[in-house]
Amino acid sequence: FATDFTDCSMRGAKLNRANMKDANLEGAIMDWADVSGANLEGARLVDAVMTGIDIRTARTSGANMDGVLHAPSQAAVDQAAEFYEMAKANQVWCKSGGREGKPASFNNQDLRPLDQRLRNMRLSVMSARGAVMVGLDLSGAHLQGANLENADMRGICLRGADLRGAKLAGARLTKADLREAILGPLPLSADRVNRGDLHHAKLRYVKAQGADLTGAILDEADVRGCNFSGALMRGASLRGADMSLALGFEFPGA
Repeated sequence: FATDFTDCSMRGAKLNRANMKDANLEGAIMDWADVSGANLEGARLVDAVMTGIDIRTARTSGANMDGVLHAPSQAAVDQAAEFYEMAKANQVWCKSGGREGKPASFNNQDLRPLDQRLRNMRLSVMSARGAVMVGLDLSGAHLQGANLENADMRGICLRGADLRGAKLAGARLTKADLREAILGPLPLSADRVNRGDLHHAKLRYVKAQGADLTGAILDEADVRGCNFSGALMRGASLRGADMSLALGFEFPGA
């Protein structure tokens, strides 16, 4: 009753007949949880991820469900093949030095039906501003200079991905896997670089062990509970960042 579950991971949890009246579940990841018969009256479920949940038998009177993320629409599922072809065209563009193919544009699209199909792909300079990318597997992907501003990337796997110079301002990366990811500067010329930009990003409980955040901009970011153990953070900017309970800040020159 009235418990704070903000940004909690509750995938597959058995919550049937639980009394969660007035609980705060804002941003909670609740995919495939069983809430049959649960009391969610007055609960705050703003922006919760509720894919695969049958909430019809739960008591939800007075619950705030603004922005709840349900399963991908049929339209998003139908577009998955088209989006994959666009991703492959982006890869061709990268491999051909821009002579063939073109960068993909996924702005404000739901990319969740792509699941693991973008792993290890070359997607440099792609644009996915405001896209829904919750739970995607982009491990090992080449995302140099990609525009991912304000994207919903909660629970995404970016392990070992190359995100040099990527724009992640305002992105929601709660519980993302950024282990060994590269978010350092992207050289543009002899005297110009694009720094990885994560200002105002939400990085609560992110796994960032061994990540390269050299020179990254994390101003005003929410990194509460984030694990930076072994991360390279020389020259990173953390002005105004909320670092409560964050781990691994033994680095020089940040």
